[in-house]
Amino acid sequence: PDNDVKILALAVAANTLYDVPDPRSARALIKTAVRLASSAMSPQSQLRIAIAHALLLSQVGGRRDRFEEINAIAEELRHNGGANSLVAQLLQCSTAIRCAAGSYELALADAEITQNVALRLGNDTLVVGASANIALCHGRLGNYAEQIHWAERARPHLANAFSGYREIQVAFAAAF
Repeated sequence: PDNDVKILALAVAANTLYDVPDPRSARALIKTAVRLASSAMSPQSQLRIAIAHALLLSQVGGRRDRFEEINAIAEELRHNGGANSLVAQLLQCSTAIRCAAGSYELALADAEITQNVALRLGNDTLVVGASANIALCHGRLGNYAEQIHWAERARPHLANAFSGYREIQVAFAAAF
């Protein structure tokens, strides 16, 4: 298959592994992501690979320099104000990376932007993910009323899209 098909397959696999973690498979796919990144031509292809790579790295502890590169891409997108699902997915990756690093204020800012983009797009899966991440950040920052508020905001969107782990995350935040 051509590179575009390989890149889409990588994106699907990375998103699947995000919901059903398998570090061994993630490591194998990281090698594929690196190989494809060297041949990607279009900015959209490069962005898809960066998102997949970030999702995969989050399962295996990742390399700090790659996380910083992904955060730099997310920062640039944040300032450009682009509204598409790839931008929202990359910002979701940045949110996860920043949460893992304990930078909940920065993660919250990324999650709020993701939420706005997802709402503009009408993408329920991204809305649920962003709401769950906002709830998580507020909980870690000690803002428990906001945690519950954001978990409740995600619920109406759960019925419209399967969100796997995110459903558990929302239920946990609401039950707090």
